[in-house]
Amino acid sequence: MNIDTERVIAEVRLRPALWDLSNELYKDRDARAKFWLQVFEALFPDYNNEGDDKKKEIKKIVQQRWKTARDAYMRCKNVLKNTPSGSGGSKKKVYIYFEDMKFLDKKHQAEVEDSIESNQATPSAINQDIPRISNQDVPSMSSQDIPRSTGLEVNTELQKSVAQENSTESNFRNKHSNKNQ
Repeated sequence: MNIDTERVIAEVRLRPALWDLSNELYKDRDARAKFWLQVFEALFPDYNNEGDDKKKEIKKIVQQRWKTARDAYMRCKNVLKNTPSGSGGSKKKVYIYFEDMKFLDKKHQAEVEDSIESNQATPSAINQDIPRISNQDVPSMSSQDIPRSTGLEVNTELQKSVAQENSTESNFRNKHSNKNQ
């Protein structure tokens, strides 16, 4: 039995209750069964005229094709997400139906949005835990109290360190060159 994966993806995409967790019919098993039936009928116009064994075979093959495509997309997306950018990242082969499956990202976006909404605290609850400090509690500082650095101190110390390393290296060379002569 020859099934076009691209067509399976297109038919499932038209029925968000099969893939979108935020869809109100997603949790309704009967509704999902009805939508799968529509997919089978769209892919196989004579589906209703087939025997029960043939229908089960079609159902199994089409749903397996969808699951394989969805899982391959998610794996590819995760590999691309976790691949270092630039010259450190090797070229990864992108799943052939990657672009066709991008509509699934809506599902994950909805999960994140739901999670954010459910975890947001009210401003009054947040503000209750923060201690209040008045301006009177903060000591005042004048510009004379703030230490100033010109950067010359660091530069001078760096020059001393480099000079010391150079003299140590020079002494080492002189000792070893005298031994070799």
